Amino acid sequence: MSLELEPPFLSIARIALAHILVLGINLPFVFTPNIIPIIFRILSTKYSHPI
Repeated sequence: MSLELEPPFLSIARIALAHILVLGINLPFVFTPNIIPIIFRILSTKYSHPI
């Protein structure tokens, strides 16, 4: 089995894996600015309205 003639689904899977790794690294940085105010809002409502 030569390295030049690899099945297309292997290269597609390798590209998809690379995208998943890049997205997995980048997604936390994309979502943290949006999640932090939501967390503060939940904490403030929880502490301002005790059950």
